[in-house]
Amino acid sequence: MTFGRFLRERRKEAEMTQFDVALATRITQSQLSDYEKDRVNMSAARFIKMLRAMGVDTLDLTVFELEMEDSEEDKGL
Repeated sequence: MTFGRFLRERRKEAEMTQFDVALATRITQSQLSDYEKDRVNMSAARFIKMLRAMGVDTLDLTVFELEMEDSEEDKGL
């Protein structure tokens, strides 16, 4: 799972639009769309800021890390 996909899924779970998250984090909706589509990289600070705006618990970051590890194992990395 990519960072963008993870963000999108969490945003949908929070029942927020891209505009809602963009407004809360002071970025444009277009920037958020680019992040969710993995078109551009984001800093760790911005990633965390967006997750907090969506009400994501830090435990969820552990789940993301485990999903990344599983994905790498599936690819034989």
